[in-house]
Amino acid sequence: MSTLEGLEGTIGHLIQGNGRAQIILLGKKTTGNHHIGLYIGAGGKMEPEDSSSPLACVAREHREELGIVIDQNSTVHFATVDYYHPRNGGHELKFRVHYFNIFRWTGIPRPLEGFSEVGWFPTDGLPYGEMPADLAHWLPKAFEEQRGQKRFIRVEVYYEDVNLTRVENMSIGFEPAIEVVGAQTT
Repeated sequence: MSTLEGLEGTIGHLIQGNGRAQIILLGKKTTGNHHIGLYIGAGGKMEPEDSSSPLACVAREHREELGIVIDQNSTVHFATVDYYHPRNGGHELKFRVHYFNIFRWTGIPRPLEGFSEVGWFPTDGLPYGEMPADLAHWLPKAFEEQRGQKRFIRVEVYYEDVNLTRVENMSIGFEPAIEVVGAQTT
């Protein structure tokens, strides 16, 4: 069991196309505690039925929020982000989010739970001004390739209330910093 029990979640991005021609599905958030009115991938907090598996969580969230079934064999864990919020004059880890790119699924994505609309955006032209502020600092690196290999990103993000204060300790590699059972990492 994770030491972050109750503090972990997932976000998944449906991806179509290859290389520079890739497009990503984002939804405009309407419910929850964060990111209302902003574009973001489908996801949410890990629940007991996910058995502490980020891959199971991202699959469940896509069924609930978009009405699709993801192909877990074509789902790539590409980033883990730790979100820190103020506490007692400092910051404490508030939430860890595992980000996935999903390349195959069954069904037609449609906004069900948590989104007012969904739309496809080119990965090199995402609406960062209408997305959570930290994503502009690290998400573009997720779509870069080097020597034909996808990158894995590990980053810490610090917020004061809803305002981003800093992004630090970003590491970019070709192997995930944590193992996610069942996720493809190349």
